[in-house]
Amino acid sequence: MGRRKQGVQIMTNSQSIRTFICLEIPEAIRELIDERATKVLRKSGARCSFVRPENLHITLKFLGDVETSRIDNLSQEIVKAVGNTPSFSLSLEGVGSFGGKKPKVVWAAIGGETERLAELAVTIDKTMAGKGFSRERRRFKPHLTIARVRQSEGFDRLISAIESCDLPREEFTANTVIFMKSTLTPAGSIYEPIAEFGL
Repeated sequence: MGRRKQGVQIMTNSQSIRTFICLEIPEAIRELIDERATKVLRKSGARCSFVRPENLHITLKFLGDVETSRIDNLSQEIVKAVGNTPSFSLSLEGVGSFGGKKPKVVWAAIGGETERLAELAVTIDKTMAGKGFSRERRRFKPHLTIARVRQSEGFDRLISAIESCDLPREEFTANTVIFMKSTLTPAGSIYEPIAEFGL
């Protein structure tokens, strides 16, 4: 499916679709994460569900199941929310995890103008709250999910692999927000852009 700025292009016979709003990550950054982090984690033998390189993104707001009849209106609301936001600079800042000594999620840390990123997420959250979606309770923590851990024991090798990931600091420009459709399949999630919004 092709992409276009500020345009809706969703074709489905379903009454509802699973959706989220995210920040697009440049291809070069996604490839760097795959080479310097994902492949290292795979070699550890840890039981993880890895995010495919083409699916790497920074989630700004998860909406869940949305009726297809609402897609056009929500897209227009996103236009309003991000319309006055200029592009800004972010950077990769290494690899970490949530879950302490029993990691549940492995992520790439995000640095740079993170206050701008947080402001964007809050603005979108408030806008979507006005359309009936629940507000986020937790403070926005900029990160880019690399893998979700599926094992319940034997974490030493995984932790060692996380610590050995040699992901260099690399800057990139945040300039595109995507309204995304997510389809869950046994082989993993399939993402399709509904609309793009340039910053």
